[in-house]
Amino acid sequence: MASAKQDIATYNVTYLLRQWDCSSEEKRRQLLDDFIKQYYDCTGPDLESEFAQMASLFLARICVWIKLTYMSGTCLTEQLQALHIFLSASNSYSYLLEFLEHGGVLCLQEVCISSSAKEVDKRWALKVLSCVANGGTHYKETICECYGIRAVAECMAKSKSEETQESARDLLEILAEGNPRFSDQVYKGLIGVLPCNSPKAQQLALQSIRILQAKRNTANRALIDRIIYLLESLHLEVQSAVIELLRVLMGFDIADDILMALITLLKPQHEIQLGKLFTEATSDDNDDEISSSHMDSNEESYPSHPIPLDSRNISGIPQMKPLSMSNTKSTKLNVKYPSICANGNSGKTEKTMKKNHRHQNQGSDSEFDGNQPLSVFVQQAAAAKCLRILSQDSSTVSRKIIKMGALSNLLYAMGNLEFSDSQRQASLALEYLCRTYPLVDEVVSEAMSPVLHEEFIKNPDSHYLQMTPLQADILVSNKVNYTGEGL
Repeated sequence: MASAKQDIATYNVTYLLRQWDCSSEEKRRQLLDDFIKQYYDCTGPDLESEFAQMASLFLARICVWIKLTYMSGTCLTEQLQALHIFLSASNSYSYLLEFLEHGGVLCLQEVCISSSAKEVDKRWALKVLSCVANGGTHYKETICECYGIRAVAECMAKSKSEETQESARDLLEILAEGNPRFSDQVYKGLIGVLPCNSPKAQQLALQSIRILQAKRNTANRALIDRIIYLLESLHLEVQSAVIELLRVLMGFDIADDILMALITLLKPQHEIQLGKLFTEATSDDNDDEISSSHMDSNEESYPSHPIPLDSRNISGIPQMKPLSMSNTKSTKLNVKYPSICANGNSGKTEKTMKKNHRHQNQGSDSEFDGNQPLSVFVQQAAAAKCLRILSQDSSTVSRKIIKMGALSNLLYAMGNLEFSDSQRQASLALEYLCRTYPLVDEVVSEAMSPVLHEEFIKNPDSHYLQMTPLQADILVSNKVNYTGEGL
């Protein structure tokens, strides 16, 4: 009975191989589809039994054909799926050797970096390479020796499919695990992905770097510049991944340099345009005299009654729309002007509301044009948020940033009327330091006006909404030089 079954299997395999050798492209595609449907999720012994111990002959034919056709993409998806069946099967070491002897690794790497290859083909090529890497350290080293790390990292950075990017990330992590010869190259390859234009690739690379970093004794100093660059991103998932990586890096030798870089970002070289805002705020009386003589003609533009509070836009954080990293530096800022003077009398409240109404009309056109905040202000807000979270994680870190002079720069960021998120994040960071260290609160109280300090302590996450240009000027012009004496 066993002999009869063996004879049938031998006949079927012989017939299949004969068909393959004399078939056209479409017929071979059909043969591959039938093979994929019939033997999906089979083990190595099952394949050998079904193919009468001649499965390697069919694998060899696929390997030869893929070498001839991978550049043109002929039946590439089907061939890659068939290879995946062979190499993912249990006890498939003989198939791995057969695949390597035919130079399959180089072909798959070419598919990964080919600009003409389809995303689905790149994804299957990465899956097949993962099967090879799972074979053990020897196979991981073989991939790495063929410049596989660079090819996979390039695929991850340039791919337009999130599934492909995730497959590339998974393969890089496999190559780093249990591969001491090339784990450092994988680590550097992931760092090289960070400047790319894909937020998803940046997020995945940051997550993988965090995993690898925890197993290392030192940190690469190139991470400092990369992290500063990524803080420009308007994608919250990227900034969240940056924060998680920073938490890990606080235990390494570059922690102080990172903290100093974050503190420096709080006071960017771009000057906050408070002078113009202050001039406009102090010229309300002249505006009223001019507008009163032309009230009838300008009635539509300048309403005679105060604008209801519900109609004013006083949102604390501007909506962050998705934007690629390549467009971040060329964008403009939508200025968020204060709504009400905190120290003003009732006679000036209506004038401030009228003035704010004019700014809102101007701002609506800017939002319609799709303008975005300046990248330095996005960095400023992100840096303040990072410092707050890192301070909350560790009292040692909070003392360090105070000794590095962070108070003056946080006050400066709080006065940035041009970007409300900077004000909010700096306010929250400063409030935590004031609440934790009474000496810091005394220094901050002296730097602010009494009214502003009272509002700041009472509502740290919203007091900036009513900040006047004069109050902002006090914050921006602060001369605080406290470096943690007495803490």
